[in-house]
Amino acid sequence: MTFPLTPPELGHWALALAVWLGSGLILIAAKRVALRWLTHRHPNPSQNPILLGAVKSLKSFFFWALGFAIGISYAPVHWGAAVKDVLIVVVGLQILITGSDLIVPISAFAFRRSDVVEVRAAQNALNVLLRVVLWVAVVLLILENLGVKITTLVAGLGVGGIAAGLALQNVAGDLFASLSIMWDKPFQIGDFITISTFSGTVERVGIQTTRLRSVTGEELIFPNTYLVTGQIHNYKRMEERRVLFAVGVTYDTSPEQLRAIPELIKNIIAAQSHTRFDRAHFKDFGPSSLDFEIVYYVLTPDYTTYMDIQQAINLALLNAFEERHIAFAFPTQPIIVAPNNAGEEPAVPSPPDES
Repeated sequence: MTFPLTPPELGHWALALAVWLGSGLILIAAKRVALRWLTHRHPNPSQNPILLGAVKSLKSFFFWALGFAIGISYAPVHWGAAVKDVLIVVVGLQILITGSDLIVPISAFAFRRSDVVEVRAAQNALNVLLRVVLWVAVVLLILENLGVKITTLVAGLGVGGIAAGLALQNVAGDLFASLSIMWDKPFQIGDFITISTFSGTVERVGIQTTRLRSVTGEELIFPNTYLVTGQIHNYKRMEERRVLFAVGVTYDTSPEQLRAIPELIKNIIAAQSHTRFDRAHFKDFGPSSLDFEIVYYVLTPDYTTYMDIQQAINLALLNAFEERHIAFAFPTQPIIVAPNNAGEEPAVPSPPDES
């Protein structure tokens, strides 16, 4: 570029200035139109916070920088490298601003079904962690695109990250396990669950531990990593309870009585409220009993209701078997004493001679 400027050069600069200003104003106007459209389409902004937040986070300096990059291409100069570096910095800053603004609504959407204080604490901790990762990643990308050698810096960060990861391995594992529990929701506060050989009602789900109140009264505390890697039985979500039990009768029960037992049991179960009969079968010849297997459903998950129904069935079976002279079996072992020879008494040894 030479001074004084020639008329053609002045024309190019005027065009570049016009394109710069026009592009910037058009982009700013497009943002306002998008905001109005989103607000008109969703009168309640909370219905679409992520998209609305992304549009709001776009700053004016970002639009002016884009307009400058477009306009400078019409100027009689060659500033391509410098413009590229400026755009890298501007775009990186805009990514940082937009990413930081969107972390909160995205995490709020992920945790939208929980208002527990401990869950909010885990959410805030995750937000801070995500911001740190975002800033480190974007700054490194900006430096790399500006031509700065970041190999040594990345290696140092990697060694530091490994050391911090080893030191905080258990804490980080429990934190991410708690987030997994919040998102997947295998159980909630108030649910009665069984973990391995332990049972209790969930009282608190924390960042590092989950606490249960056992049926005997003591508090059970489990690391969250133990919960996400083990098998959990959630009885609160059971819609109905399947019950399997067995009845054994003695071997001297007649075939007619055996054939009548399944129908008898079916009638007894059908007479109970909140039940659905499934089956009753003569299943097996046991060591000391003829065994029947019965299956029915209790149409409510309440454990006390199930025990009341089973007690009523057991009492009804006792009465019905007594009326029909059917005996319940109990463990017995017959002993058969056989003579030495057929029809002969067993030999009795003579007493020793005392002389």
